[in-house]
Amino acid sequence: MTEKAARTITAAALCLSLAWSLSSCSRPSQDEGPDYADDEAMAIIADGFERRADTIDAMERSGEDTQSNANLKAIVQSELDVIEGLASRRFEDTTLQEHVIAYINTLNESIDLLDTASTGGTTFIEQWNGIRDERSTLLDTFVDDYGLAVEDRYQADLDELTANGAEVAEQNRVEETINQLVSDATFEKHDEGYGGFTYTATIQNGSDIDFGNVGIVLALYDEQNIKVSEAYASTSSWPAGETIRFEAFDTVDAASIKAGVSYYDVQD
Repeated sequence: MTEKAARTITAAALCLSLAWSLSSCSRPSQDEGPDYADDEAMAIIADGFERRADTIDAMERSGEDTQSNANLKAIVQSELDVIEGLASRRFEDTTLQEHVIAYINTLNESIDLLDTASTGGTTFIEQWNGIRDERSTLLDTFVDDYGLAVEDRYQADLDELTANGAEVAEQNRVEETINQLVSDATFEKHDEGYGGFTYTATIQNGSDIDFGNVGIVLALYDEQNIKVSEAYASTSSWPAGETIRFEAFDTVDAASIKAGVSYYDVQD
């Protein structure tokens, strides 16, 4: 091969290589899709939980009052600082996203409460415990449904909260069940004569819950939709699957009736 031919081939190869490089560079990069937070969320929430526990531990070791407004706010803020960024992230699992945002909201609500109320007041305690119940219920969901895990030294704290969360979730389920059973019932009016009326409904306990004492209050309304009286029906035992006839008596000839739960308990 002559020197001239060799230079020609080399030049051609260089041009081909350059053309390939330019072609490769000109092609758009493959879209990797949204940066979803699903696979990071539990690790971030675990980090926040652990940071909060560390903050409490540091305060206790230094003899600080962890129940003062300022220190409680610092404790909550230490967790919020770690996880609040998840509120602006995208999630593929929208249910997980709702749970995460709800969890962040409990922290913001805690800080708002600490900014507006004294830790010694009855109202504060009720609201604080309500927020704690919601937070612990969400933590229980994270553990059961999404695999939330913390390091061993934080496990006891997490177990305490998730146990409370499971209990609160069950209480909410029971309350929702009894309210639904009663609200779905249709009470019929029977004229007993002599100015008296009986209101009855036959209701089956289609749940898996054995109720004990159950009281139902019937709000009785006239034709102008004004409540004019209340009547009461009750039972001392309402096991799962059992059908009971609830009966109340009143002298009011009601045009409409609204039934609600007055009280209830659950059999052991």
